[in-house]
Amino acid sequence: MWHKLMYRRLVETNDLQTRILELARAARADAPTSIEDASRAIGQLFDQGEIPASFADAIRDAYIKLGRQRTISQLSIDDSQLASPPALRHPTTFAR
Repeated sequence: MWHKLMYRRLVETNDLQTRILELARAARADAPTSIEDASRAIGQLFDQGEIPASFADAIRDAYIKLGRQRTISQLSIDDSQLASPPALRHPTTFAR
């Protein structure tokens, strides 16, 4: 359930809703490349977005609560990497 909240907050924080809808509407079912282009452009919107610090803190806390022996800082991940959208899409980034 938290992932839905995070998605909504990310969209809201970065004012993405209008742009996502514009890109989705431009994609045509009879033109697969237009769908791929829209998908790629929407992905870039998320890549360029900022994750609220409270979510980065929640992610850090969740990993600590999972009983990790090493903390996030010991995994050579700095705050900018932790707060980036790709880190959320690829949680294996945190494990070694």
